[in-house]
Amino acid sequence: MTYYPSECNKASPANATGPFPPECNSCVIEAYQQLVNITRKMEDAARQENWEATLALGQSYVHEVEVLRNKANLQPGNKAEREICSHLLRQVLMHDAAVRDAVSPEMKRLSQLLHTRNQQKKMVKAYSGMKLAG
Repeated sequence: MTYYPSECNKASPANATGPFPPECNSCVIEAYQQLVNITRKMEDAARQENWEATLALGQSYVHEVEVLRNKANLQPGNKAEREICSHLLRQVLMHDAAVRDAVSPEMKRLSQLLHTRNQQKKMVKAYSGMKLAG
């Protein structure tokens, strides 16, 4: 189930537009839907091994979470909003898990590369102080 409100209608239920129950504050739902959209795109980018796009979308995700966190009026107030937001949050978590699964092998590879590089630096440092016998 995806929700696409046409406008932010927190003023009154009479102004409600989009596929929400009239008692819903579509702004809070829009905020959660935005997180779903970003994490879906992150998942797609990670599966395509497009790490630059994955990182950029990750930054957008962090920004949107901060926006949601800083707006006290964007809290689900009634049962219908909480149910919709709960559904959307489960989608965010599903996409997040898929991103982690896609990124995990690359992170392991990078970790191994860094370990090898650090080992090489230690060896160069250890042997650079030795004088050749002769």
